[in-house]
Amino acid sequence: MFKSRAVHKGKIMTITEMVYSANSIARKNGFNISQSNKESFNDLMKHIKSELKELKRSEKPWEIRDCGEYNPDSYEAELADIVIRIASYCGHQHINLEDEILKKMDYNSKRKYH
Repeated sequence: MFKSRAVHKGKIMTITEMVYSANSIARKNGFNISQSNKESFNDLMKHIKSELKELKRSEKPWEIRDCGEYNPDSYEAELADIVIRIASYCGHQHINLEDEILKKMDYNSKRKYH
């Protein structure tokens, strides 16, 4: 089984902790307030579509990037936005994203591709 860990502000975080944090930040900022699962899912799709458009407009990964100051509009930041949206949704819907990712990665590692 795969293990998951990330570092945020010097603290090692699991994906589950990132989901909780993303959902807390989203709620604090007024997102994920819908009580309907259908509305919440539709909001997720709308936000991911918007983030994908921003990703497409951002600098491309094959272009040379400045490694200096943080750029919230960079390709990497736009990818992070997509993950954050999904994490926040999973927190709102009580989906154990970490467990699902680990199970899927384990499944994919044993899967036969043609």
